[in-house]
Amino acid sequence: MKRSTWALVGLALLGVLGLALGLDSKSEPDAPDGRATPPSAAAPSAAPPTTEGARAGPTPNLAQRRGDPVVAIQQDPAEAARWGARLADPARGFDGRRVAADALAHAQTPAAQDALRTGLVAVVADPDLPPAAKALLTQRLGFVRDPDPASLDFAASLARSENETLRRAGLMSLGALARHSGDEARAMGAIDEALGDPNASTRAVGYRALGNLGSPTAVQRLQEAAANETNGAALAGIAQGLSGDPSARSTLALAKLAQTAHPATQLRALVGLSDRALSSESASELAAAGALETLYAENASAWVSAAGHHLAERPLRRAAERLARRGDVGPQVRARLRQLLEL
Repeated sequence: MKRSTWALVGLALLGVLGLALGLDSKSEPDAPDGRATPPSAAAPSAAPPTTEGARAGPTPNLAQRRGDPVVAIQQDPAEAARWGARLADPARGFDGRRVAADALAHAQTPAAQDALRTGLVAVVADPDLPPAAKALLTQRLGFVRDPDPASLDFAASLARSENETLRRAGLMSLGALARHSGDEARAMGAIDEALGDPNASTRAVGYRALGNLGSPTAVQRLQEAAANETNGAALAGIAQGLSGDPSARSTLALAKLAQTAHPATQLRALVGLSDRALSSESASELAAAGALETLYAENASAWVSAAGHHLAERPLRRAAERLARRGDVGPQVRARLRQLLEL
């Protein structure tokens, strides 16, 4: 389809969401963490669908005989249309539709992207598909490594959806597509709208979309937001967004976020700090996090992973000793701490 056609599809899509979908706007997508990553290099092995009663076509090429749909889609636009029909078909079930979406996204060609968008329109309009399943399928769009403008526009239309679940899936895909294409300006309108939303959960996904984008401007905005945002859920999104940036400033921001009393923010910050080189300032901030009485026992393991190979730093070592004496820390974490302290 032409770009103008996809703009009309996006508008029509937004107009029918409230009536056709009947989705709960409070439901959260079970979405992948951090930046969108491509599917496995090993292409899905399922064979493409066949039309019952149709005459045998030409002899399949080598890719088709080996069950490699990605190569088959790349070689033949008609294959892209067939896999797009598979994605649109509710009878295929979630797993079958996911395989189709992954194959089309990984194929990258214009015909594959067009078929992916067409199939996702049907996914969004499917009244029997749960909201989380819709979100996981639509986020496959973010796996496209060489997106065309129509794919960016389609993701932007999802990112402006009135349904929060689909809006968040669209934001995550949009950030990744903008990163792959280098077209940051095309994505920032929808992301800025999310960052200004009064709903903290929506802002959190907007911050994660900035992390997926990963440009210097996006990272700077995350670093500034880490010092100014006050809501715990939104701070967790900032921590997750900063996890992909290895700079010293982002590391220090994560170490500060690890001190928050919000457990999800703590966890995201600690996971983001694992295996990083720490400056003395960042190590001191992480030590302060370990000394907090508000450090939840379930995050102690993450703190150990973040601090483990830096315990030669005196403040961190003292924090580790205190944590090892805590009664609410599990025996495995306590044993690992004592092992590290003996090194």
